[in-house]
Amino acid sequence: MLKRMNKKGQDLTVGTLILIVLGVIILVLLVLGFTMGWDKVWSYLGFTTSSDIQNKISSCNTAALSTTRDYCLRLDEVKLEDGIKMYITCQYPAVESQLAQRASCDQGDVSLAIANKCKGLIDGLRADANANNKKDCSKLLKVSGYDCKSDLASLPGLTDDALKNYGSNCK
Repeated sequence: MLKRMNKKGQDLTVGTLILIVLGVIILVLLVLGFTMGWDKVWSYLGFTTSSDIQNKISSCNTAALSTTRDYCLRLDEVKLEDGIKMYITCQYPAVESQLAQRASCDQGDVSLAIANKCKGLIDGLRADANANNKKDCSKLLKVSGYDCKSDLASLPGLTDDALKNYGSNCK
């Protein structure tokens, strides 16, 4: 007669094993999503997300129909196709070329909005520098294609000399 061995553990059912495997997969996806970014995870899995540029184009088409102020002066941070982040208006060439509707904008007002955005970004760096004892102007994002450190003087229609030279002391 064969002696049966004592079993000290319980048998795992197939359903339990499947739930454990699914739980591990979900945990891995959560870790990857929070560390690499959800856009990369979804694109790797074959799901596409709308790009920042596509979202901006959509909002600009709406703004062109309803309010010229948002169309001309609203600066949104977007990630361009090449991965570079920038603040842009609806007049940015990559956006404006794909719009169904356009609004006319006063270039002086647009330049003033761009210069004020740059001023706000530089002031934010200065506040961080005062708190951390260092200022890194290389991290400044471009605003509608303009470099806040050097291009403000070339903004068309900008008449405020203080704003034109605001970024020159940012190194």
